[in-house]
Order: sequence, then structure tokens, then C-alpha cells
Amino acid sequence: MDGTEGSQIFIDETGKTVSVNGDAKITTSDYKFPTGSGYFDGSGDYLSIGTSSDWDFGGDDWTIDFWVKYPSIQHNVATFFLGNIDDRGISLWTMTNKGNKFQIDLTSDQNNRYIDDLVTATANTWQHIAIVRSGSNVYFFVNGTLSKTLNVGSDTFNLGSYNFLIGSGTTSGYYTNCYVDEFRVSKGIARWTSDFTPPSSPYEYDIKYEEVTTLTNGQANTFDACTNALYKIKIEGTTGLKYLGGAVYFK
Repeated sequence: MDGTEGSQIFIDETGKTVSVNGDAKITTSDYKFPTGSGYFDGSGDYLSIGTSSDWDFGGDDWTIDFWVKYPSIQHNVATFFLGNIDDRGISLWTMTNKGNKFQIDLTSDQNNRYIDDLVTATANTWQHIAIVRSGSNVYFFVNGTLSKTLNVGSDTFNLGSYNFLIGSGTTSGYYTNCYVDEFRVSKGIARWTSDFTPPSSPYEYDIKYEEVTTLTNGQANTFDACTNALYKIKIEGTTGLKYLGGAVYFK
């Protein structure tokens, strides 16, 4: 979550609109990776990303992962919530009634609830959080260590009709005081299923290329690239060409 100090402009790399509520803002005074993070003061601050088919996970794999730093651990507040607190969803909370703990809370389309509140949350340090669905299991990782496995069977999570909230559990409460950096949602990808080393650099948006044509020396070819995809053209041969190893003309 990069930007200038105090900015309330949050950019989603997939093009989704991020609505800012309260005085949630970019800060450059504390972050996991330069040059900034999102700061939520726990008093009405949250981000909202609108309804999307990207939130319709079904029974397939998915990953939600991010970096977070809590100035202190608070009770019954949500770091993020995708869904509806009175219905179904995927969310992460902090609790103090059993010590300073994370609470992972999942309620499926089948109205089955899966919950765990035994993993310790630590204040004043950056922690990498990953919640991963792979097959019938949902894995909860803190700093790359597998901390909990929940078996959800064949349950589905189709949450595309809900907004994705970061920094709160609803639009009117359960606000968290925290810093958040590098928040990522991956549909169809189980990024980790066992202990791993957390990312050591900012995430890069996954770009998938489709190779559509191969050209050799002197060969001409045309194709329609006017779709919502990125294309890679493979060029073979270097005769008479300097630097590029090939040339392509787009009209």
C-alpha cells in the first residue's frame, strides 16, 4: 500500500475501486516494505472493495494473505471481513478474553461455521498472515508457520454479493487499530499448504501471458490481440537484427 503520507488514495492492482471510510490513510512512517502502508486508527476507519465474482470461490482453492502490525491487541475487532456478519463469510479477528489471540472465522454457503481462537497474536511487530483453502482444508499461517488446519469438507464459499472490508468487521463497527501492507486475494490458488518463508519483497501482480504466434526471419503473420489478455510473441532468428533478435509491427 504505497503512496504519500496522509493520502487516502488506495490503488488495487487488478483495477477494483477501493472506497475509503473514516480517515483510513497511507502512512510512510511505518511499513513492511517501502514506501508505505495503510493505517487504520480503530475509530471508523476501513477500506471497502465492492462486490465481485472474484469473491465467488465456490469449493475451489483460494488464498488471502497480507502483512499486519497491531500497536496493541484489541478485543473482538476484525482485521478483514468478506461476507456478512449475520450470514456467511471469511474473516480474521483479534480477541483478548483468552489472551491475545487471533480468531479465524469461516461460515460457508451451507451455513457451517468453522472457528479457531487459539493462535497467539503479537503486538508491535509485523506479522505475515495467510489463510489458504486447498481441497477440503483451510490452513492458517502466521509468519509462515502452519498454526491451524480446519477441515471444511466440500463446503463452498460464494461471497461475490458482499463487499470486502479491510480494517473492520462491518460498515458500522468492529474497527481495528492496525497497519496493513501487501494485501492480496488469490482465487483458484492455494499458495502454501505447509510451512514456508514469508515473502521478502512486495508482491507483484501475477501476469499470465498467452503465446499466440511464432515468427521466423522474413515471416509475416497477423492476429487479433484486442481481448482482455496480455500476449507474448516468440521471435526466432537474428539475421540482420541488432539488440532485439526480432521485430514486430503493430498497426
